[in-house]
Amino acid sequence: MFDTDTATSILPGVDKDMSAQRPDQLVEFEAILDKKVTLTSEQKAIIKARYIGLVREAEASHWRTTIAHHVFGNSIMIAGVVLAALIPLAEFIGSSASTAIFWINWGLALGIAIFNGIMRLFNVSKKYVLGMTSLEKMRAEGWMFLEEIGRYSKHPDDNFRLFCSRIEKIKDGVVGKTADNAVAQRGSDIDDTDAMPTWRGAPTARSVRILRPVPKKAAPTPSSDDDNVVVDVSDAPSTPVKTLGA
Repeated sequence: MFDTDTATSILPGVDKDMSAQRPDQLVEFEAILDKKVTLTSEQKAIIKARYIGLVREAEASHWRTTIAHHVFGNSIMIAGVVLAALIPLAEFIGSSASTAIFWINWGLALGIAIFNGIMRLFNVSKKYVLGMTSLEKMRAEGWMFLEEIGRYSKHPDDNFRLFCSRIEKIKDGVVGKTADNAVAQRGSDIDDTDAMPTWRGAPTARSVRILRPVPKKAAPTPSSDDDNVVVDVSDAPSTPVKTLGA
């Protein structure tokens, strides 16, 4: 496990004074929490055991992921630049130096492949972003709870249950996203509906409708009474019918 001195020596933007203030925030949070008269001793113990434990775990995980992200990422970038610069030199130097440059390029390419594979296998970049986001959300949620602002200013009696629910949702959201990304990389969550084309105008699972055949109605058959039709002409007007040549 990396400590503060190791992180300070590897990461140029890390300051010891800044990193040393992180535990003090939790100590200050505990001191203010003990002074809250609206919370019972049992509720305070639950917050200390669950919330503060999650924040400390998130801080440690974020530091490890940050170091791995910067070390592997910078190493891949530097090795790629050096590899691209050494390849053209092999054509302008002697055979002995050319052999040395060949093995140097081979080692750099192998290192880039290994570091890139480790980052993709353990989702270092995704964990780095999710860890930083979840840590800041947990810190902000804790101080909003103590200050009773935002969502905690509407119903003070339900703040404890709301706070516990929010913390668990933040934790489950980060774990769920990391697990979903790992499953997606293995390709085990591919569904038939997801594999359908999604370009504009293409049929989807919801837009495709199966039309059932509608039975045709049989045409009415003429009955035998239709041949014997009787026409009543008694009420017809008695007008003379003119014939041709009359």
